[in-house]
Amino acid sequence: MIFVFSATGNSMHVARRIANATEDYIVDIADCLRSESFEFQTSANERVGFVFPTYFLGLPLPVEKFVEKLKLHCGQDAYVYLVTTFGTSPGASAALLPRLLKERTCITNPINTASVRMVDTWTPMFNVSDARRNRRIEQRAEVEIEEIASAIVTRSGLHMSGLRIPVWLARLYHSSYETERRTSRFRIDREKCSGCGRCARFCPSGTIQMADRHPRWNAPKCFMCLRCVHQCPSFAIDIGYRSRTHGQYIYPECK
Repeated sequence: MIFVFSATGNSMHVARRIANATEDYIVDIADCLRSESFEFQTSANERVGFVFPTYFLGLPLPVEKFVEKLKLHCGQDAYVYLVTTFGTSPGASAALLPRLLKERTCITNPINTASVRMVDTWTPMFNVSDARRNRRIEQRAEVEIEEIASAIVTRSGLHMSGLRIPVWLARLYHSSYETERRTSRFRIDREKCSGCGRCARFCPSGTIQMADRHPRWNAPKCFMCLRCVHQCPSFAIDIGYRSRTHGQYIYPECK
């Protein structure tokens, strides 16, 4: 099985490619959090994967919440792996997830780790409006994904690409994630908003509700995955001026 969290489709695409190669099935972490499903059974030698993006050099909050409640017993021969997608750096995710798994679950198997550079969708900082540049990144990523999938099929060792960051430094930087998660930063262009409710339906943290045909955040913080920003068909949601000018991005096959 492959546990995946994905906001804009990068990690979901990776998980699907691996699933196609291994004939495994995908478990959406966001769905598990909504339904409070945390107990899973595995066979003795099953492959167990975790695929998600790097957030602020560390783990996305939904992944942390999920692993903290995960009840999963792996056989001694189970092949456990992590693939993290990133735009700038995989940070310390290759060290942080194994630590969390061993602290919070019964998983004691070695964790094979890999990373793939994909389009960075943190648009408060990065610009995703250049379609040609995005396509070049996607094409390079496909080569890495193919290599990773092949290694997982044969249960081989994996390779971390990108600049890895020491855990202490990643944790220091990751602390800013708490500040960035403030929902007061979101802005709605009411003239553009069609009231379709897509943002509320697909918000993984469940903090968006529709009121008078417009989205409203009902909590001071969310996961800050920017799924609402990128998946809004009218591009009516932004998170600051740069976000507005930096465009939207969804992995092509996930649109």
